[in-house]
Amino acid sequence: MSNENTQTQMKYSSDFEGLMDEYLVVINDEEQYACVHSEWPVAIGWRATGFSGTQEACKKWIEEVWTDMRPTSLRNGPQSFDNQPLIVIYDEGAALPKDIVTELNEIAPFVFVINANVHTRERISYFSRFGRVVNGSDIERALSELAHLNPAGIVTFSERALRLTATLAKHLNLPFHNLETVYRLTDKYKQRVALQEAGIESIRFYLINTVSDWEQAVEQVCLPAVLKPAYGGGSIDTYLIEDPQTGKSLVEKLLSNKQIGFDGGCSLVLEEFLQGRPSLPFGDYVSVESLVVNGEIKHINVTGKMPLSPPFREYGHIWPSVLSDSEQNQIYALTSNAIKVLGVNQGITHTELKLTEQGPRIIEVNGRVGGGINEMAKISLNISLLEMAARLALGKMIDLPVFNPEYVYFNICHIAPTRPCEILGINGEDELRSLDGVSSYRSYVWTGTTLPGGSQTNEINMVLGKVDNHKAFLDIYQRMGQCLRFHVRFMDSEEVKILDAHELGEI
Repeated sequence: MSNENTQTQMKYSSDFEGLMDEYLVVINDEEQYACVHSEWPVAIGWRATGFSGTQEACKKWIEEVWTDMRPTSLRNGPQSFDNQPLIVIYDEGAALPKDIVTELNEIAPFVFVINANVHTRERISYFSRFGRVVNGSDIERALSELAHLNPAGIVTFSERALRLTATLAKHLNLPFHNLETVYRLTDKYKQRVALQEAGIESIRFYLINTVSDWEQAVEQVCLPAVLKPAYGGGSIDTYLIEDPQTGKSLVEKLLSNKQIGFDGGCSLVLEEFLQGRPSLPFGDYVSVESLVVNGEIKHINVTGKMPLSPPFREYGHIWPSVLSDSEQNQIYALTSNAIKVLGVNQGITHTELKLTEQGPRIIEVNGRVGGGINEMAKISLNISLLEMAARLALGKMIDLPVFNPEYVYFNICHIAPTRPCEILGINGEDELRSLDGVSSYRSYVWTGTTLPGGSQTNEINMVLGKVDNHKAFLDIYQRMGQCLRFHVRFMDSEEVKILDAHELGEI
């Protein structure tokens, strides 16, 4: 550390000494700084700078020495853009803030629109380093501010943000899903109605607005059935119902909440349970990633899955799937028909399908990049689906490479238990990284992390890699889960359990 920085440290430390807990300034490989509590573990990829003091002192030190807040990867010379910015509507979803900034930085200047909530509020300061941030909570004010910036395009990677994005796009005259299409994509009841009326999908379903709707729903749909929010995602508040009384109790509980699923959600849908065909050791469902340009549909790939953990929690993705070419073509045809019926004319879609004895059946169509799929595209096709979606929003040419199934590529996410717990320690991360075939490991939890529990898919890490074939994948899949050992204390017990990643996700 330079003498100047040492003097700065002494100045700030003396000003606040003894007033607050001790904090450290840490730096990562991109030369970005952060302030962390001295008792917290330093995250992977970060190291201490040598400066410490109160939280306020650390923040002032960072402000003084960090003059260019961009990652070093974005500082390599001047960038050439058209003057018109790209609007990125951010919320929790398929893309992390760092990935958005890194993968879209050469396309256009950024304007971020953020509808403040618990998740986004903590990320506003990060986005403000790379572009203008507009508050999306007041739509009229946001539209006025955005209109003066003369934006060239608009995009989102979040299911939660699709409706806001469509509303802004309409008033700014920017290409995106129209509002009618977005409601068919995000409202599971409206989507079922559209698919049924077009003769594409004929499963039984019923809209539940009040508890009094329950008996009629059961009579029409029959059990077992899937109960889910009309507006939601990530398996939030989604359950398999096998007996009427349990279902009614759950409906009463969910409808008594202020919201069901996503913000603004107030209804439930009961859907016929689609029984999957025998598919072990793989999952009995797949997804299709598709690119739509002026109504023309190009499918990127069929994504294979691992078996779900109850109730409907996902573990990750594999390319290619284990399906035959003829079966994949059947899936592509069904997906294309659904995309057309829902009115998608532009953008990237993520369609989930169940594999049944009677053939593939549509679970749902989503009007954005699928979670975890961008990472698959990067490691196998050397493309960013985030960048592709942004270029499409700006009216730029899209070049979609053909997938070559020379290897089996995987993105495995181990998941949190449905019971609330605290992580007291993690072992085996270095062992996992050293496995032949693993190219990247990213952990989202550390010692002291509290996991909330619940029915939704809550990813605790991400492992990327490639192997020679599906047999080799099954082997490394088992070994990855067995490598990691979590020291866990569940909130309803004082006992500390040591569980591997597979065992943790099964709870």
